[in-house]
Amino acid sequence: QSSETSFDLTLSKLFLHLPDFFIVLGISFISMLILFLIWLKKKRVTSQILFLLKIPYINKHFKLQITRQISYELGGLIQSGMSMQEALELLKTQTLQPYLAKVAEILQKRIVYGESLSTAIQQEPYFYKGFYAHVLHGEQGGNLGRELQIYSEFLIERTENTIQRSLAFVQPLLFVVIALCILGAYLAILLPMYKMMDLV
Repeated sequence: QSSETSFDLTLSKLFLHLPDFFIVLGISFISMLILFLIWLKKKRVTSQILFLLKIPYINKHFKLQITRQISYELGGLIQSGMSMQEALELLKTQTLQPYLAKVAEILQKRIVYGESLSTAIQQEPYFYKGFYAHVLHGEQGGNLGRELQIYSEFLIERTENTIQRSLAFVQPLLFVVIALCILGAYLAILLPMYKMMDLV
């Protein structure tokens, strides 16, 4: 009887501290993420990019975002009348987006040596699939700026779809955690009460 009572007491404590477990788990995850970002920020931009490209799922998202940025910014600058070199120089020297600046610098170096933008893109691992073919089509048709803008719009839509899919996964998971916490609190209160009713 005493062992059964002890088990019920342990079970009640477990249910009672279930919300604490999820809180500690969440704080631990956020702390690890912050420490990781601080560690990554200390590295050179090139090292940061290469490291991010090695992480599954993150690498796909990174390629999508850097391709969206370069296609949108470069397409807009070319359409405004800038030459390829001038546009890449401007993107390289801006300081708001260091990843974009580094990728623009890499592309500019290749173009200085006589490569086309499509060839330069094909040689580098930073870009989303299909970008090379789209840029090549723009170069052949003589409307590269417009083609880059169109591709950036496609990638914006792809980004929105990715966010929606992520939310569709996270929301039910969050509701399950909240439900478990509420259920745990109820069970922690009700188990001892049912035990007392059995004794009566």
